Amino acid sequence: MHRNTRRKKSPGFCIFLGYRWCGPRCSGPGAPINDVDACRISNDKEYYLVIAITNLWIASDLK
Repeated sequence: MHRNTRRKKSPGFCIFLGYRWCGPRCSGPGAPINDVDACRISNDKEYYLVIAITNLWIASDLK
């Protein structure tokens, strides 16, 4: 039997008030409000890409 192992995301919070992309699990929605917020979008995307690639690599080793 397959069980769902996904965890529900707890609500994130933005470190700086008004920001949309700066903080743990603070990933939008919406456009960034300034250059610092915009940098955080690319950082989030890179982080999640590394996690996805790592998971694929681990899964391929398990076969």
